[in-house]
Amino acid sequence: MRIQEGSSNDGKPQNKASKGLAKYVARFVRVTFHEPVTTIKCQKETIRIDSKGDECSMSLEKNKAIIRKANEALNKKDLTVIDEFIAAEYVDHTNQIRGRENVKKFYTMAFKDFPDFHRTIEDIIAEGDKVWARYKTTGTASSGKKMELTSITIFRIVNGKAVEGWGGVIRKMSVPKVAGELYEKLL
Repeated sequence: MRIQEGSSNDGKPQNKASKGLAKYVARFVRVTFHEPVTTIKCQKETIRIDSKGDECSMSLEKNKAIIRKANEALNKKDLTVIDEFIAAEYVDHTNQIRGRENVKKFYTMAFKDFPDFHRTIEDIIAEGDKVWARYKTTGTASSGKKMELTSITIFRIVNGKAVEGWGGVIRKMSVPKVAGELYEKLL
């Protein structure tokens, strides 16, 4: 969506982000004007309009759908989803992973160590440009020991891609001792 330049009721020119704002105001609770982005928020949607008048964010429901779709694909061991939903400059602050290719390496190692890796989204919440997900993750190590843990991850989504992530394990029901840096960092 692009918002065109116009004028206000007093005849003064409006900036591109202001034009068309009236159609959103009835739907939204809060409008914040900060250069270079105007943010409009309501319960289910956040619209950010840049100084050129272009919409630069997605709805809360779309952001949650991105996380759900990525999780479904990862449960099928489909790493192509990473190209679709993870920004090239992605930063995982918890595991100190930078870049899309390193995210692929992370999951490749997880799938190797736990061939039946499966993650279920137990809860998902979106606010602004962030999505919180509570996951239950299960798998069986090559030793035959079962793993089950609960974790929380927060993603920041920009233009349909995760650009940052934070998270951690909040409950370990059973986790085998597995060699490798991946699990030392997680556990």
